[in-house]
Amino acid sequence: MHRLLLIVLLALPLAAEETWKVSEVQSGMKGYGKSVFRGTEIERFNVEVIDVLRNFFPQQNLILIRCSAHPVVEQANIIAGMSGSPIYLFPPGAQEGEKLAGALAYAWGFSKEPIAGVTPIEYMIGEMERPLEKSGRLPIPADSLVQPCGLPLVMSGCTPRAIAALGKALDGTGLLPMEGGGGGATDGPEIKVEPGSALGVSLMTGDFDATATGTVTWVDGDRVLAFGHSFFGAGEIPMPVSTCVIHTVMASLGRSFKMSSPVKRVGVMVQDRANAVFARTGLEGSMVPFEVRLSNSKTGRSQTYHGEVVRHPLLTGAMLNSAVQSALEVFEESLEENSVVAETRIEIEGRTPVVSRTMWANPVQVYSPYYLDKVLQVLTNRHETPTLKSVSLSLEIVHHPQRAEIESMRLVEDDLAPGQEARLVVTLRPFRGERITMDVAVRIPDDEPDGDLLIQVAAGTGVPPDLAPVDDLDGLLERIAAERGATDLVTVMETSGLNLRWEGKVVRRLPNTLLAGWIPQIEGPAELARETLRLVTPTEWVLSGTAAAKIHVNRRNK
Repeated sequence: MHRLLLIVLLALPLAAEETWKVSEVQSGMKGYGKSVFRGTEIERFNVEVIDVLRNFFPQQNLILIRCSAHPVVEQANIIAGMSGSPIYLFPPGAQEGEKLAGALAYAWGFSKEPIAGVTPIEYMIGEMERPLEKSGRLPIPADSLVQPCGLPLVMSGCTPRAIAALGKALDGTGLLPMEGGGGGATDGPEIKVEPGSALGVSLMTGDFDATATGTVTWVDGDRVLAFGHSFFGAGEIPMPVSTCVIHTVMASLGRSFKMSSPVKRVGVMVQDRANAVFARTGLEGSMVPFEVRLSNSKTGRSQTYHGEVVRHPLLTGAMLNSAVQSALEVFEESLEENSVVAETRIEIEGRTPVVSRTMWANPVQVYSPYYLDKVLQVLTNRHETPTLKSVSLSLEIVHHPQRAEIESMRLVEDDLAPGQEARLVVTLRPFRGERITMDVAVRIPDDEPDGDLLIQVAAGTGVPPDLAPVDDLDGLLERIAAERGATDLVTVMETSGLNLRWEGKVVRRLPNTLLAGWIPQIEGPAELARETLRLVTPTEWVLSGTAAAKIHVNRRNK
């Protein structure tokens, strides 16, 4: 419904706006810009056109300006968070009759003067006329001399280490993750969305908040243009936008920035393009709800965190990782050996929920990026874009070592007949503990011919499920649900029978006479492999290592 409404609204003609074409802009023209430097008050600063840089980007010009006559700008230079500040120019030699020329959008690293690049408004308006579609755009390298002015990504509820890790993941995007307060932009006071006002775009909200702040350039009814450059260049991507308050400007020799907090959600970013972000006020965006439940089996403490995160194949995982890492570092800071029982529940539109449970052993810290492994598999799958309904992660922290190495395996008897059980004795060596043994028995198939069979034992995470090749999202979800945990001891016997894995099914132990006529007719992904019998034995240890032995099958032993 929202998508249809957006298409209809985009088809409406644009209202007349007093703007300059970039071809009309001349060196020496004077004017002013508007932005918020403290609180919500829009302030002016003077500008003068240095020149127009022709073909700065492919078939696009950039207006080069010098800013002055504002104490904050003169002290802090071009400030991250000024992106989108509308730039108005007077006609040559005049001091009135100003028209909008564009948005302050680019700066040069370590510049000694407040010189900025302005994205012409005609390019920004042109972005609204593009059809709704996905896209991708490479970020500008972090060591490039010219950079977008930058968007401070103020994060509340997140720890310094989590923010630093996110900063590496977002390197080159123009986003500057930093600690801050506020968040939960829902019911704050009314602030008018107008040219020069601060505008936030949220990647995550709730107990953890990540909101990037820039400036509004142009408003026509419920249509809003801002930033003057891309957010991520993601094309059509619905993210909530909010009004913001600027607490202060942090002046820096490297890059000054505005410290801000979201105040009230007012709409949705509709398009994220090279020259602007296009938002609509009054709409509701669709985020992915998530929950992180933490508990400590030793102390009995528990804590539950909630939030919403942007829908995006890469950003969803990065933001969830920041939330999980932050929650763990606050709830259970530890530098000792520990184990964590992790349960992940992923709800996807139109599919049965995927639930995965395993245990991880951590030699030092409680946090591990592997906790979200199943979520990332779903988000980055190559088959289709999943519509996540929710993600839930439950972590139970166990403060004693629960890892063990599979040290050896021996056969009680190594010469058996078909139909008999092969009895194994598996030796485990727990971390800083005494060796323990486990008895395992696996039955040899009745039709197994004479010969040697290989038997192996390994941790469940090292033994893939006996399933057909993954060819769609449903196949991937089935594989995730079938994967065994790290505490499962899996015994694998490779038999002489052949299995055909094809079209999402496993056709077991086919006679050679059938295979010879069938295989040439098969189209699409298929695998022909020896049948492996699997026996799963649960343990209380996070296992590592493997062991193997051969057993001789002899029908004369019957």
